[in-house]
Amino acid sequence: MKKSAFLPVKKLAVLVAVILAGIVSPYALKAQTSSEKQLLTFSFAGISGATGIINQTSFTVAVTVPFSTDLTALVATFTSSTNSTVNVGITPQASGTTPNNFTAPVVYTVIAQNLSTRNYTVTVTKAAARTEKVLSAFEFRVFTPDIIGTINESSHTVAVTVPFSTDLTTMVATFTISPLATMKIGATVQVSGTTINDFTSAVTYTVVAENSTTQNYIVTVTKAAASAQRDITAFSFAGLTPVVNGTIDPVALTINLTVPFATNLATLAATFTNSPYSTVTIGGVPQVSGTTANDFTTDKVYRVTAESGATKDYTVHVTKLAASGANQILTFSFAGLTPAVTGTVNHGTLTISLTVPFATDVTNLVATFAPTNTFDRGLFVKVATRFVTSVANG
Repeated sequence: MKKSAFLPVKKLAVLVAVILAGIVSPYALKAQTSSEKQLLTFSFAGISGATGIINQTSFTVAVTVPFSTDLTALVATFTSSTNSTVNVGITPQASGTTPNNFTAPVVYTVIAQNLSTRNYTVTVTKAAARTEKVLSAFEFRVFTPDIIGTINESSHTVAVTVPFSTDLTTMVATFTISPLATMKIGATVQVSGTTINDFTSAVTYTVVAENSTTQNYIVTVTKAAASAQRDITAFSFAGLTPVVNGTIDPVALTINLTVPFATNLATLAATFTNSPYSTVTIGGVPQVSGTTANDFTTDKVYRVTAESGATKDYTVHVTKLAASGANQILTFSFAGLTPAVTGTVNHGTLTISLTVPFATDVTNLVATFAPTNTFDRGLFVKVATRFVTSVANG
């Protein structure tokens, strides 16, 4: 049979079709990537109210910031279409991180996944400078409670009265002024709650508005009359269990306390309350409530000195209770065993019975017990049929 001259052509056509079938069209690739390239949100997160208005028709963003804002290094927070990136010129932008100079409009380029682009022109405008320059609050928070100044907005004065013993030379004021205003004394900028000043004479505070206009306020701090209060209103030994509270006689100026018989009187620290702004001493030694220890085996005289210098002397007398005759064991157990073994106390036969697991080593047990007095006593304890002498208590 004669071979067909067209057979090789058919084979070639089939081969070409197979090859073409394995090639992905570049247009098909482009169709698989996103063309979305919108700038969705834009703001300056660190500046109140500085949220951009985005026009998706003109592709512009308008942002208004306070007059005093430094435009040279603002950091924008923004979002854009999924899988897109954002540049300014050739510089990649990271939301909330990359600073830019907005003294002139800045072009943000949003690059879609398919590499198509869209430019957004961002214009930042300063608002008109604010004119408010009001001092609305002034106080000293070192006191309890805070001492609040009286502000007269007509005369632009502030009057504050503090305790007689106050050191006026190093006082720190806490104040509130108009938004975006600053506070100065002379040329020195004042920081609320931080800056120290001398108030032994009147001090002029200057509130500077955002538009640089000013308003002076004259602050006068006056000392109150010296307090003559010099009382002890509470006295106790809080370190004892239970706490022992004293009985105060405000006429006889005595304080009496009764403590347990076993109390060591030589190193007791009293907890007391004295009049505001007064001080307490014993023989000229300053006393700190809850801290200073004294020997109460003899009476102690607590002197309370008022701000005015007037004094009161309180005599503190401590009496021990009679020694207790109680000598019972109330509870007894081996808390170290698992589970703990609790004994049965028989006050008639003066025995304590406990049953422990068979494998328990009874030669080295530690008992936990509660006696009715504070004396250590040798105790005979019955553990099953064996007697041991307790050597420890809980």
